[in-house]
Amino acid sequence: GLRVSDPAQWPWLIELLETADVDHVFIYMHIPSVDPMPGGTTGWSDPLEVDFFETLLAKTAERVESVYVFTGHVHGFARRARDGVQYLTTAGAGSPLYMPPDRGGFFHYTVVTVSGDEVWYEVVPLLERISVSAERTLLAPGDELQLSATGTAPYGYVQFPLTYPAQVRWTVDDETVARIDAATGRLHALAPGRVVVTVESGGLAASVEIDVIRADPDR
Repeated sequence: GLRVSDPAQWPWLIELLETADVDHVFIYMHIPSVDPMPGGTTGWSDPLEVDFFETLLAKTAERVESVYVFTGHVHGFARRARDGVQYLTTAGAGSPLYMPPDRGGFFHYTVVTVSGDEVWYEVVPLLERISVSAERTLLAPGDELQLSATGTAPYGYVQFPLTYPAQVRWTVDDETVARIDAATGRLHALAPGRVVVTVESGGLAASVEIDVIRADPDR
């Protein structure tokens, strides 16, 4: 915590937050106040200091548009929200990963965009390849299908599902045949035809063809 590393940071931080005339507050520090891994012990050592720090930020969030805290140290990506404050651990630049692959344990970088009153972020995975899978490739109008994709890090170091928090976007080439949820990969067949489903992430893409045929009236 700040008290352990340099107590003089506390009055400096309090004054800075109380007098800042801004729309958005971004704080960067190495060790997260709370370890994002269940049972982890690498957060701040004093729970009272953690509460004081996060209460101070919560009060700041009441008078500005947004407050974000970016940390590293725990290798992977994690998000936690408390009292209007977003706490993001983004530490996937190349060191050995701590988190499980399906819970943020993949190599990545985070892109933050500020546009007026809005702030959003994307967690961009570092990928060598993408594979996409579908339980079936033949549908009838009205059918739904959940597609999935897997990302493989450079040198095959880790494989992980391309779902949140990883940046991912699903599209189809013909929305008269089928539509798809861009975030989840849930496909809804509409009319007979062939549709190419593409998933994009980290600058790479993979596709699969799905055929929609007229339903058998005797089925």
